[in-house]
Amino acid sequence: MVFSNLEFATLVHIMLLLYTEKESEDWLTSDYIAGSVGVNAAVVRREIKKLKQAGLVVSKEGKNGGVKIIPDSEIDLAKIYLANVSDKEEKYNNTNPKCAVGGSINELLEEIYQQTDLEVIQSLQKIKLSSMYKNLKK
Repeated sequence: MVFSNLEFATLVHIMLLLYTEKESEDWLTSDYIAGSVGVNAAVVRREIKKLKQAGLVVSKEGKNGGVKIIPDSEIDLAKIYLANVSDKEEKYNNTNPKCAVGGSINELLEEIYQQTDLEVIQSLQKIKLSSMYKNLKK
């Protein structure tokens, strides 16, 4: 699994912002979210698509459209992490299979990736969005 720290940080920012507005009747627009995150609204829409596919948000199109977090207060960071995972993308080098190192490196790295991913996911499962919200400086 491969992810960019910046993308993960953006996803967490979006989810935390949505969490702060979970009681509101209003749907947050990508422009509003982009203003908070400090990125282009198109970036926000791309990230929201990932969150929607993961079942963490719902969206509504149109003039009064936007996005809302699902009504589950026990969302953990592992769910957000997994929303941004790409299994094979940019994971392996195109190595020379006839080389002693090149013929084995991707297989060796796969074992490392699997172990570190497991450890990251287990660690992130312990961090709830609700606890992050409580620690916000308001």
